[in-house]
Amino acid sequence: MNCVRTSSLSVLLNGKPGPFFKPTRGLRQGDPLSPFLFLFANVILSKMVIKCCRCSLLKPVTIGPQELGISHLFFADDSLFFLQATLQNCEMLSDLLHTYCVASGQLINVDKSSIFFSPNTQPEIVHLLSAVMQIPVVFDPGKYLGLPTFWHRSKKAALGFIKDSISKKVRGWKQATLSQAGKETLIKAISTAIPAYPMACFKFPVSLCTQLNGILANFWWGNQDSNGLHWKSWNFLSLPKQDGGMGFRNLVEFNDSLLAKQAWRLTHNPTSLWARVLQQLYFPSTSFRFARKGASAS
Repeated sequence: MNCVRTSSLSVLLNGKPGPFFKPTRGLRQGDPLSPFLFLFANVILSKMVIKCCRCSLLKPVTIGPQELGISHLFFADDSLFFLQATLQNCEMLSDLLHTYCVASGQLINVDKSSIFFSPNTQPEIVHLLSAVMQIPVVFDPGKYLGLPTFWHRSKKAALGFIKDSISKKVRGWKQATLSQAGKETLIKAISTAIPAYPMACFKFPVSLCTQLNGILANFWWGNQDSNGLHWKSWNFLSLPKQDGGMGFRNLVEFNDSLLAKQAWRLTHNPTSLWARVLQQLYFPSTSFRFARKGASAS
């Protein structure tokens, strides 16, 4: 804590540093030490939740035939808790969070907090537990880390926002007069940046990848008024430049490459939480290499 208590700051004004002063509100925003302090505090909260689960004071959500329990997940400054919808769980979690806030000095932002219940939960239980936690109920959590929190049966519909985002970008680019070199730079940037994270998590439908490739191909061959005549296929343009192509990404192959990395992680880190969750859901009695696609696979 000496790094926090003994720090001093100076403000640059017209390129000249002013007198040093000591901060009285903790670390400044963007300080490299800020994430570490948050992690130190979150470790305590995590241990408190784990201890309550071991003492049967909290009952987490269980997955798979071996009932793998998941009680909480922390990412950056977000905290997700997964508990069975009982009054005991909510009262214990409320007391636990109150104790943590008093000890750490942190406060829960109720405006940015919400509770989501299973569709099978009775309405009277939903209202009761929401009143105990004093946190509003949501029926659609929306997106988290840029992806939908819950998916429907159609994966293509769930990922349709990526197609809309790329189409919006392309429509904006068509308003400007761009050279082929400029188009090349923009296509390579958009085909890598926008779909990269979702493709690293999910297998995209081939039809959706084909549509995305078509949007980029129309932009490459077209102009401000029309899509133009496609003199070469997108598969040819995806070849390396030394082979006659333009080096564009074929999104079907790009998706497979990113998922192959996840398969490598799954094979080399079988004890990680996400690996154990996948094992319980899809291959509880075999290994990843021999897993088969089930009827309810995502």
